[in-house]
Amino acid sequence: MSLQSNDDPADTIDQLRARANEAERLAAVRDASLKEIAKYARDLHCQIADLADDAHTLFKTKPYPAEGLRYVTERMNRLADTLTRTAIGYANARTEDMPYPNILDELAAHGWIARPDRELDGTLPPLHPAELGDARGYRRGFARGARTLTLWFTRPDCVAYAHSGTRGRLHTAAEVRAVISGRSDFDS
Repeated sequence: MSLQSNDDPADTIDQLRARANEAERLAAVRDASLKEIAKYARDLHCQIADLADDAHTLFKTKPYPAEGLRYVTERMNRLADTLTRTAIGYANARTEDMPYPNILDELAAHGWIARPDRELDGTLPPLHPAELGDARGYRRGFARGARTLTLWFTRPDCVAYAHSGTRGRLHTAAEVRAVISGRSDFDS
């Protein structure tokens, strides 16, 4: 690496340090995402193993009721669907996403209830298509009374995009926190 006479070595070191910090933050984002995906995969594996054991032992002598089998397979399908959506959504995490530690705890504490993911199917994010790219994030919807909040998670505690039914697009974690807590005193 050659330094020209007008290059300050301190600037170069600061730039390298900034790049290393950004890479470290992105690695942390991906680590948290992989841990959650691994949890879903482990849960799905356990359900499939239980069904396989039951099918080979318990149900040889007595057939499994159709309703019970439908319940078990629907539960596994929902978990596999969640696993797939999460993996796809978390794959495109970026360092500029909005970190929000304990977001799910705060949603629950302030009375927000998760809307079933299937209700969100077919809806387009309220963002410009060029900005959205490959639909980053694992989309989840929440409701409190008539208010709605849609979040695109890029890891369990980080959001790429947020949209409030009453306020529109939310650009910062502070705005998301204000909507969740019900505060109306933040600057839009």
